[in-house]
Amino acid sequence: MSNKMTTRKRTYISNKEASVGKMITCPICGTVFKKIQYSQAFCNRKCKDTYWNAKGDRHEPGYYEDYDNRHPKRMKRRALYGSIGGELTPRQHNKTFSKLLQKKIELEIFDLD
Repeated sequence: MSNKMTTRKRTYISNKEASVGKMITCPICGTVFKKIQYSQAFCNRKCKDTYWNAKGDRHEPGYYEDYDNRHPKRMKRRALYGSIGGELTPRQHNKTFSKLLQKKIELEIFDLD
């Protein structure tokens, strides 16, 4: 998570963590409602769409900053190649990782030192 977590994001996270039957607040409109489904975080579809559309274009740098980087494969990629995947979609990241790994193997084969 970034240090600059917005109030909307904090509310969204707390709504996701709340159990079914609890009263929660919509991160967009502020309506207080009863959570009736485990995955519910918004009072209606319009608020849900507003939240995710306001997040921005997934091709912009920084979109995946909150992406789950705890996954072991992602941690290895970050350790090997830094944060090159920060602005790539997961599929693009896999392609880039494969190309870089192939290049690394080629360089090791032709190393004449």
